[in-house]
Amino acid sequence: MSFRTPASIVNEFNRLTMIMFGGYRVGKTTAALKLAEAGEKVYLFTVDRGIRAVARQPKKYKGNLFISTASTLDEMRDDTAQVRDHLRAKIAKGDGANMTKTWVVTDTITHLQTALLVEARTVEIKGTTEPTRQVNTQRDATTRADYNINLAWLTELTARFLEIPCNILFIALEKDGKNGLPTAMLSGQSHGRILGSCDIISRMVRDSETRDAQL
Repeated sequence: MSFRTPASIVNEFNRLTMIMFGGYRVGKTTAALKLAEAGEKVYLFTVDRGIRAVARQPKKYKGNLFISTASTLDEMRDDTAQVRDHLRAKIAKGDGANMTKTWVVTDTITHLQTALLVEARTVEIKGTTEPTRQVNTQRDATTRADYNINLAWLTELTARFLEIPCNILFIALEKDGKNGLPTAMLSGQSHGRILGSCDIISRMVRDSETRDAQL
């Protein structure tokens, strides 16, 4: 049986899943880093390597910031599992209340999708029953099979992020949606799947007069 008591799921529903999208250099990464500055624990998956601010002033994060530079499927699998197991162990020791002040941030999910699509083009699928990745070999053109592999991999990694028992923040770039309104820059079915899993969908913009970033 998989039924659970109300007390066992309180912490699970106190945490947030959020996506924040916006244009280039509008302040999305800076906003995420402010969480660590404020004393909350942040596990940052920096796919686009946008961490110059950290290198300039590492002490300001007071030991609250942990950075993963994973960019391949296997690296992401390993690092998400490591964070998940670490936080589950803390909860098992009675430290579950602090998970509401703990964040896993993907910066950006747009760059992750692109990186996975490039990696998908290394998968050899013709004439095999089990697709395998070929080292130093990549198709010149992206095929429909590559998009399908990309969707499967990003769906898998999204599920892995959502398994981590803390607040989840996906950062994305911005594009114009089909209705002409700005939305997260994610292609295909991944757009609906990721946004559909979020409790909060927010857009970051920069005030034209003050140049301040606003959600």
